[in-house]
Amino acid sequence: KKLDFVLRDKFFFIYLCLSTIPPSIMTAALFFQQDIFKFNNWDFKLVSTAISMYAFFKLISTLFIGPIIDRYGIVRPLFFLTLSLGLASLISSFHGGPNIAFIYYSLYGIGIGCAGPTMSYLWAKLYGDKHIGEIKGFIAIIRNGSTAVTPFIFALMNSSLQLSFTSIFFFSGLLIISLSFLPFLLSKIDLRLLKNT
Repeated sequence: KKLDFVLRDKFFFIYLCLSTIPPSIMTAALFFQQDIFKFNNWDFKLVSTAISMYAFFKLISTLFIGPIIDRYGIVRPLFFLTLSLGLASLISSFHGGPNIAFIYYSLYGIGIGCAGPTMSYLWAKLYGDKHIGEIKGFIAIIRNGSTAVTPFIFALMNSSLQLSFTSIFFFSGLLIISLSFLPFLLSKIDLRLLKNT
């Protein structure tokens, strides 16, 4: 299915939001991680250890998500990865101890580790593989543009609207958590999501 057909799919832009919004907000969180650490009074010596948790859980989730998709289909993995990113964004706004930093990076690692295999499977399941390069190329342009713009938008909200980064990430986390339930709703109206269709 060519790109022009995909763009006429009434569900495409919903899936595009699922693919784009969570990683864009995660990029902003990493961009402003100094502010997040400062707010939580986390020692910057924690960063290297906490980031190692991100790498570890990213590796583990990447290994395990494929068999889970093959067995259960796409809906639960979509929910799980989006929820992980939402929870990570949400807890970055908590005023917690060092353990929160480890949970924060671990959740991001889980979400991003699941994202590659899950989203690749999703696009192929929805639109086949004949024009998947063209389709994924277009999606990558939107996603990369969004991740580039989101930190600027957050900085603007902080400086112009006087919103703290903790408030921004708190509400961003709630937004992503809300999005995580979309796959269950969509599976009721878009039968392509179901495992054997």
